[in-house]
Amino acid sequence: MRTLFLSLVGAICAFAGEVRPNLIPYPQECKWTGDTVPTVNIKPSIVIAEGSVQAPVCVSEAYVLEIARDKVTIKANTKIGSLRALATLQQLKESGKLPIGTVHDWPAFPIRGVLQDVGRNFQSIPALKRQILVMERFKLNVFHWHLTDYPGWRVESKINAGLNDPKSRSRKPNSQYSWEEIRDFITFATEHGVEVIPEMDMPGHSTYFGKGLGFDMQTPQGLKVLEAEITDWAKLFPSQLFHTGSDEVQIKMKEFVPAILAKTKASGKTPIIWSPGAVVRDSSIILQLWAKAGLPKSNPYIDSRYVYTNHMDPSEAANQAFIQLAGVPRTDGRALGAILCNWPDHVIDDETNANRVSPTWPVAVAFAESAWRGVAKDNKSLYARVPETGTPELETFLDLERRITAQRNAVVALGEPFPFVAAAQIPWSVVTTEPGAPEPTDWSKGSAAWGGTVYLNHHWHELPSWLALTKKPSVAWAQTYVYSEKAQTIGLSIGFNVPSASDGHKPELASVNGQWDVAGSAIWLNGKSIAPPKWAYAGLNGKAVAEKPWVDHAWWMRAPQTVQLKAGWNEIRLCTPSHFNGQKLRKWMFTVIPTQWDAKTRTLSEVDGLRFATKPQ
Repeated sequence: MRTLFLSLVGAICAFAGEVRPNLIPYPQECKWTGDTVPTVNIKPSIVIAEGSVQAPVCVSEAYVLEIARDKVTIKANTKIGSLRALATLQQLKESGKLPIGTVHDWPAFPIRGVLQDVGRNFQSIPALKRQILVMERFKLNVFHWHLTDYPGWRVESKINAGLNDPKSRSRKPNSQYSWEEIRDFITFATEHGVEVIPEMDMPGHSTYFGKGLGFDMQTPQGLKVLEAEITDWAKLFPSQLFHTGSDEVQIKMKEFVPAILAKTKASGKTPIIWSPGAVVRDSSIILQLWAKAGLPKSNPYIDSRYVYTNHMDPSEAANQAFIQLAGVPRTDGRALGAILCNWPDHVIDDETNANRVSPTWPVAVAFAESAWRGVAKDNKSLYARVPETGTPELETFLDLERRITAQRNAVVALGEPFPFVAAAQIPWSVVTTEPGAPEPTDWSKGSAAWGGTVYLNHHWHELPSWLALTKKPSVAWAQTYVYSEKAQTIGLSIGFNVPSASDGHKPELASVNGQWDVAGSAIWLNGKSIAPPKWAYAGLNGKAVAEKPWVDHAWWMRAPQTVQLKAGWNEIRLCTPSHFNGQKLRKWMFTVIPTQWDAKTRTLSEVDGLRFATKPQ
């Protein structure tokens, strides 16, 4: 039986005989002597010379970091390589002691990116600069800037005034980026080792276009406008790569996409296009994979499947260890890497919530490790589950979870949210009943599940969850026990069927006062019901809520419920139905995690000294 002691922050554990510092991404090769030296304000000696560091792939970012008792030396082939070494050194210094040894490191893929959709929800340049600093810390090197979407075109147009018209925008109508702001941002990103790739999404996701110009993109007039804008953007954005969108749209003008791709190429850029999206037969076009796209046979590609943070729970961060990005352990020339995407479909009024509504950074941090190190073997069975007891996979999961937790304070200090709490080993007994059936009394035959968040059925049905895929209505009951050395007041973060920040999940947003969710889920501590929060938008239907800012829909966005633990063992019991009004919930899941709440930074953390078991021991 597994138990959990929630006292993980700052720990260093043994992993396969090696002492592993709290580094993310963990380097490809490390040789530690076991000795340390106090961290001092010493400037590392940096040697940048082409060919000075060998690597099987991505030599431009390779480096060697040597830490001795009296000096630190960095060797790199390029300035970018030295930035990667400095990122490693910075993380090592934060423990107060530097481990003596040598790091030889390089990335598995040349593209390791984060997408931000500012077309739907505008974010200021200062906010984006904060994110670049987080990316630099974790060696993420591509910022995919989704600059146009239904609510608006966000780049100042020098040639089409209608695209600048606030009346064309449905959200933040006066918000766009000037060329000066964009150039300043690109310069900043470049200095911190991040390439900015722009996306002009065409011809879909573009209702602003008709509002501002009076005609559709898929017309001769529309095509002419876009070709001129591509020429201008090609001058503005120095990246060789240029994203042209083309997903989720009916192509009515068959010459549209070929003309856009030809113009992009003629402007000196290499086009990227979504797949699934418009069909292209040019093998030089880069395909960015999403949804259930298969690996292309001839085109170079970037993987974004299963890394949409708007659909994810923070607990899924450590599962990134089992996702083999791009279908290969490391780049083979066509597999260019992966980009993690934040698609905030619903309105976000406060830009500080852009990466809180979707738990972007905990997932991105773990994604950074997989994209940098590569994953030897894909394991889809562990995309959304905690591995079984006694397996090497559990050791991998817990080690990554520990290192993710150790990054929380640094990311919050950079001004970005980090909604993650380590809770992988909370054990549950789960029993299912028919709706209306009595509460179970015999838990001995219950199914086992683990984690602070438990997916009973994942919303991506192809991913194995803790229960068999449910088609007819049922109710899941779950039970665990928590041991406290003393009577104490703690926080308990609770969530049921947390909706995705995606248009298809609007029904679950219809909160009901006095209920945890629309389906009537409930939870008890020592037999006493735990009341839900007073919901901000209780009584409104999903459509009405969709254009209101998200403030409390997810457990990690709000303060935990205050509960009283008695000394000794405490029973936690809950129930959650699979259906609502005859319709299966998109995300049949629950979360129960003891937490502390920092109201100033709106950050959750672990409660130390608690132990869990499925039976009092």
